[in-house]
Amino acid sequence: MAAGCVRWDRAIPGHYCDKLAQRNGLTLSRLAALNPVLGEDGVDCLKSFWLDYYYCVAVST
Repeated sequence: MAAGCVRWDRAIPGHYCDKLAQRNGLTLSRLAALNPVLGEDGVDCLKSFWLDYYYCVAVST
């Protein structure tokens, strides 16, 4: 997870990386940068994005 994370969002049924990113006004690339487990540009979203887990969606500036 990104250092300085100040906001998280939970993965809900029917939402995948791209939906979670859109819901939070992020690109998929930015979501992946905030959550390295998702791989560079989200290449690991299919295997590393889990239902009911919380993902960082904002860092302090």
